[in-house]
Amino acid sequence: MVKQSGQVDIIINGAGMVGLSLALALGQAGFQVLVVEAQNITDNVLSQDESCDLRVVAIAKSTVRFFEQLGVWGQIKSFRLGQMENMRVWDQEFSGRVDFFSAQVLEENLGYIVEQKNILHALRCTLKKLSNVKVRTNSALQQVQKDPSFVYCNLSEKERLTAKLLVGCDGGNSWVRNISDIQAHVLSYQQQAIVATIQSKEPHNYTAYQRFNRTGALALLPLYQDNLLSIVWSAHEDLIPGLLALSHRAFEVKLTKEIDEVLGPLALKSQRVAFPLKQSHAKSYVADRVVLLGDAAHTFHPLAGQGVNFGLKDAQVLAAVLAEAKHKKRDIGLPYLLKRYERKRRLHNQMMIYLMRAFKEGFGTSHTATTFLRNEGLDLVNRTSLFKQFFIKNALG
Repeated sequence: MVKQSGQVDIIINGAGMVGLSLALALGQAGFQVLVVEAQNITDNVLSQDESCDLRVVAIAKSTVRFFEQLGVWGQIKSFRLGQMENMRVWDQEFSGRVDFFSAQVLEENLGYIVEQKNILHALRCTLKKLSNVKVRTNSALQQVQKDPSFVYCNLSEKERLTAKLLVGCDGGNSWVRNISDIQAHVLSYQQQAIVATIQSKEPHNYTAYQRFNRTGALALLPLYQDNLLSIVWSAHEDLIPGLLALSHRAFEVKLTKEIDEVLGPLALKSQRVAFPLKQSHAKSYVADRVVLLGDAAHTFHPLAGQGVNFGLKDAQVLAAVLAEAKHKKRDIGLPYLLKRYERKRRLHNQMMIYLMRAFKEGFGTSHTATTFLRNEGLDLVNRTSLFKQFFIKNALG
């Protein structure tokens, strides 16, 4: 028998960075919020001596401002913060190259490289201070029913919760999206990405490196120590098994060669993990008393490092829309109100999807005219300070 266990304003499915950031923003606005997470999460105290998280994210200045508003940035920046002051991008097969410097836009840096566990820990610690936000881990939504005024969610423990709004922050294979019959355009990049932590012989000097060739993109992201970096190596899916099968030493040699020895010999400091890359975009972010954010609404290629920033911008915009509705005493689950959030975010997300697709296709071709144009384009940007400033300011957010 299902027991009724209470009513909240909003149920958020997914306790990742986007879901917890939204919960914190909504909690600070006075909403009663329940976050449901299927995984069993233990939140241990972070140690400076523990190994680096393989999951690192590039944080733009716009995200820093959001984290400052939430009151978590101080804690995040106090633990093993990497920063990018410069970025070098080049076409390995030709001479095209662009160098970006934060000084070109009078900024201290171009962004930060942060371990995901650091961000999640800061969000959880801050959420514990709010009595109106609860996080339920090791729990899964089983069923959703709706009427004109409420959404009813059954938990695996045979509990039923009532809310005005259900939010899907549950990733690219979103359960909320599927149960709500929201279709998505999904396209495989036919690539996988290998992530790992490495150590370089030469110091990275707060510089990120990204090289392109026909097989994919390879990025080196500077971490909190002078010689420690995170790699994201995207390549055609047929090449990945061979790269993973290499011995540590053979992989280090190949990696060093693939990045043109920009930092001298490279050494693995972690295991290698690969995951498939796909592009997806929900045909709608909104259904009856349901709204989607982050990867549940959109995914794109990681080569720009903007995925989490766009997801957190979704959270920031939705929180502002709902807070305004609360202030005006309006029903937060009404479709016209939720569509206001979608109108503010959909075009920006779609433009990034198109841009990442163009980058992937442009660097993945051997067509003579295309390779000539991409090479000349990189050199043109490198020679033109106005172009550089435009790209940097857009990346900063």
